[in-house]
Parts: sequence; structure tokens; C-alpha cells
Amino acid sequence: MQKYFFRIGKLITEIVSWTIPIFIGAIILGLIKLPTLSSFLLFILSILGAVTVSYFVEFIIGILTFYTVSSWGLQCFKQAIVTFFSGSLVPIVMMPAVLQNISHALPFQSMVSFPVSIYLEKLSYTEIIYGYANQFFWIIVLALISKIIYTVAIKKVTIAGG
Repeated sequence: MQKYFFRIGKLITEIVSWTIPIFIGAIILGLIKLPTLSSFLLFILSILGAVTVSYFVEFIIGILTFYTVSSWGLQCFKQAIVTFFSGSLVPIVMMPAVLQNISHALPFQSMVSFPVSIYLEKLSYTEIIYGYANQFFWIIVLALISKIIYTVAIKKVTIAGG
């Protein structure tokens, strides 16, 4: 839990130091428009879900590094998969149908594509409810996977020294 709340604190720090100034500048320059208040509140809620999904993905990768000599390759692989299937690199709606289906079957689209779609007001309320349900589903699944992997990994750890 400590690492999760550390991640939330880091997010708040990044929002205050980077996101808000850039956001204000983009509004002044007319590059973005403000969403409605309801969309903005739904966006903030989706960000909390996205951070939680992201936390569990990172936690699982962290546990899997117990089984590797170096975590670099595992981190690079994770970053490539998450960046592509979250919609960060290419918006999911612009992907071929087969890649869209794969993306929707994985938890990563709830980390970027879903919150951005809410902010841009591209989703109906039904789609937003479905998106929240999807985030909640992946939070539960990833939390269970994390617990199982952690339970197995911790039995393999040997700590020597004083």
C-alpha cells in the first residue's frame, strides 16, 4: 500500500508541476477546450482507476524481476506493450480491428485511452460506465495475480546477512 500511495503522491506532484502549467498555456493558446464539469469529474475518477491499474502492472513486473538477472529487458518489454496497447503511441480507434480487439482485451487501454476519451467527451454515459466496470475488473484481476505471484516469489527469496 505504501508504494501505491507514493505513486498517488507522485501523480499529484506531476500534475501540479507539469500538467497544470501546460494545460493553462494550451487553453490560453486555444489548443484545447475545457470539458464540461461532469466530464472533468468523470475524467479525474478514471485517472484514479488508471493509476491503480498501472500500479498493479508495475508491481507484477517488479515481482517478476525476482526471476531475472536484470530487470532492464522486462521493463523495456512492458513499456513497449503498455505504450502501444494503451493508446499512447497510436490512438486505439486508429488501429486495425484486430489490434483494437487485442487492446480491448488487455488492461492497458484503461490506463490512457479511456481517461483521454472521457476528457475529450468522445464516450456516451453507457460507454463510460462500461469503461469504469472494465477498470474495476482489471484492478481486481491484477490484484489477485499480484497476490498469487507475490506469494510464490516470496518463498523463493533468500536474504543473507545481518
